[in-house]
Amino acid sequence: QWDAAQGRVVRIVGAASDVTAAKHAEEALRESEERFSLAVAGANDGVWDWRMDANEVYLSPRWKAILGLAPEDLGTDPQGWVERLHPADADRVAAAVLAHIEGRAPDLHVEYRLRHEDGSYRWVLSRGVAVRDATGKAYRMAGSLTDITPRKQAEE
Repeated sequence: QWDAAQGRVVRIVGAASDVTAAKHAEEALRESEERFSLAVAGANDGVWDWRMDANEVYLSPRWKAILGLAPEDLGTDPQGWVERLHPADADRVAAAVLAHIEGRAPDLHVEYRLRHEDGSYRWVLSRGVAVRDATGKAYRMAGSLTDITPRKQAEE
């Protein structure tokens, strides 16, 4: 506060907060994100995240690269993924997803074929787990996509 009669500041009011805990939490989050990013990059898998409540899907650049797509291809509509399913695998994939969403399977673990940009089909392994609300209803599912084409070709 300025005292005009005395021509000087006579009172300063301030507040201080200890932000040590917040800084430690920020650092722990940064390290966790870095750990996750390194693990995903090392696994060479694609990552997907399906927001069922918003009917939107995130497909990582690696997920798209497995199918010969550019990072900007497909967008957030899950239909772009569904349309690439091999017709002979579509019902089985839908059944596996539904079994997990409904709680009849502990996770999603399904092998199927997806159409590559060059028109061929790639064998993939899709793994995922649902996030559920307090009532147990799944509203989100996220997981990984692994190209298993070389293994399938060796099996044949």
